[in-house]
Amino acid sequence: MDCKQIQKSIGAFDKDQLSIKEKEIFIDHILGCKECQEELEIYYIVEYGLAEDGADLDYGLDEYKKLIESYDFRGLVDKKLNDSKLSIVKYKKKQRHIKFAILTLIFCILVAGGLYIYTII
Repeated sequence: MDCKQIQKSIGAFDKDQLSIKEKEIFIDHILGCKECQEELEIYYIVEYGLAEDGADLDYGLDEYKKLIESYDFRGLVDKKLNDSKLSIVKYKKKQRHIKFAILTLIFCILVAGGLYIYTII
């Protein structure tokens, strides 16, 4: 993705509407591009710092709320990116466990089928 596409995805990233793959691409780009990091920070300033009525906004985690209320938008960007990276790692780990469980199940079925055929013969 180029900067223009990344910057268009900022709102979707904030609202957790990106797929795991899109989120991974987004984070990798943001971490390597100062311009897009600044755009993300500006997004948070506009979205949360300049909001008319902060009471109506859903900040999510208390840690996010503290960062927003202290106007630490650089910290908010870092926290959000780190949390998103962790969620990707957890998702991939879960997927590996699921694949391992499926392969184990298939192996057990094949062994049971082989034993069944062996007892018939």
